[in-house]
Amino acid sequence: MSVEGGRIVLPDGMSYRILVLPQSATMTPALLGKIRDLVNDGATVYGTKPVAAPGLQDFPNADAQIRALADEIWGPCDGETITRNTLGKGVVIDGEPIADVLTGMGIAPDFQSDRQSAAYPPHRGRLRSVLHLQSEEPR
Repeated sequence: MSVEGGRIVLPDGMSYRILVLPQSATMTPALLGKIRDLVNDGATVYGTKPVAAPGLQDFPNADAQIRALADEIWGPCDGETITRNTLGKGVVIDGEPIADVLTGMGIAPDFQSDRQSAAYPPHRGRLRSVLHLQSEEPR
């Protein structure tokens, strides 16, 4: 995986303009190290700063590695008063509505719904190369 022209490029050639992290307070040091490298090389990453490693493998050293890497990547970004941090050629974003971030990057939604609970496949038939999963979080 590499970054070319601000896009995250996978070995098969697929590329993405933004990496959206899962909402989790934990991450492995190896994964966070790769995220640091991607941001440094020009990627845009959206998500909250992890605070610990999952499990007890290499505890407490793994947690210390996570804190150090996260501080390097997120810097002063706290997701409230400061929502962006630049590292190298890239940026990490936390605390801004994802819709605003995507719109600001010129990325239009694939579809929109005003239904209270929209959980249906927007594509059917032979379009097997397109997969959309929509999940609505409880409010």
